[in-house]
Amino acid sequence: MTDLSVYSSIGVRSAAEELFREFEKQNGSRLAVTWGTAPMLVARIEAGERADVLILSRAGIDTLRKQGKILSGTDVTLAGSGVAIAVKADAPKPDISTPAALKQTLLKAKSIAYSEPSAGGASGVYFAKLLERLGVAGQMKPKTKYPPAGGFRRIAFDWRG
Repeated sequence: MTDLSVYSSIGVRSAAEELFREFEKQNGSRLAVTWGTAPMLVARIEAGERADVLILSRAGIDTLRKQGKILSGTDVTLAGSGVAIAVKADAPKPDISTPAALKQTLLKAKSIAYSEPSAGGASGVYFAKLLERLGVAGQMKPKTKYPPAGGFRRIAFDWRG
């Protein structure tokens, strides 16, 4: 039985675990999977660790390719990832139709929740940068709640309009 080392972003864990089990059954290989955020796994590769397969964000793959840590042309896009905004089922739909409308909606929000950017998850990093671009990062900080790490992939806010 051949062991393959896989470093994979936690963003695909729920979908990948079943695929990994099927791969092991069909190919007689054992996968030694290391889960983490893309930045954590990139840092490990940069520090000299090796893996047979990397499943990372596009930014992570591009960073390692530029450093010569992976061979150019060997990457394949497996999936895309979106970011969603959600409100409680009984709440009115907020206006997020333009950047200005989104900014006003966020400023009116009682609270918001998104994954902690320092954990390196793509959605949390993206949303924190969006708040900066909108010029409201400082104002949103006291309203922000970070859920426990792992499995949280939505941006949510409690909006009273």
